[in-house]
Amino acid sequence: MSKKHKRTFSTRALVGRTRATRDDPDRAQRDRAILRFTATTIVGVSVFFALTRIPFLSIHVVYPYTEFITRCSRQALRILGHDVGGEGLLISGPSFSVLVQNVCNGLEVTGIFLAATLAFPTTWRTKLIGVALGYPVIFLFNVGRIAALYLLGFQVPNVFETVHRYYAQALVIILTLTIWVFWVMTFTEHGVKARHRVST
Repeated sequence: MSKKHKRTFSTRALVGRTRATRDDPDRAQRDRAILRFTATTIVGVSVFFALTRIPFLSIHVVYPYTEFITRCSRQALRILGHDVGGEGLLISGPSFSVLVQNVCNGLEVTGIFLAATLAFPTTWRTKLIGVALGYPVIFLFNVGRIAALYLLGFQVPNVFETVHRYYAQALVIILTLTIWVFWVMTFTEHGVKARHRVST
């Protein structure tokens, strides 16, 4: 196909999509809603990440939050019968120790989840349900993830870095996405309509 024909085909396709959008108000409204949701989510995530990197907030909010996550993980390990100690961001055992960094506290995926939930076009009541549903699950999963990584490092230290850098991070992302999709499909009007269309 020549370049001239390609340009003609592309122009016709663009005109066709424009006319279809103009002739279908519902489609145009959906397109605007999707664009607004995407832009709002990106802005929300950017603002969240920027706030967590402000030195004052990093010292007085992010660090105490990471310390709390670490303390919960130590307590979970003790409940499971493991002799661990440490203070601050450290989990130490007889032959293995883990230092929980800010990137391991789950705040990044939490920020993405909150931004996407609050940006979704639904009522504030439904958004608050999403936050109340998702945040505790992400928090508890991250506590379990840190505890499990400590146990893995204690038992099989040579695979700790690989699992920590790739698989554990991927699991948190998959869980967060799963919770968000579940919330959308179960509690929002758009999700209920989508399930109804599929069932019929």
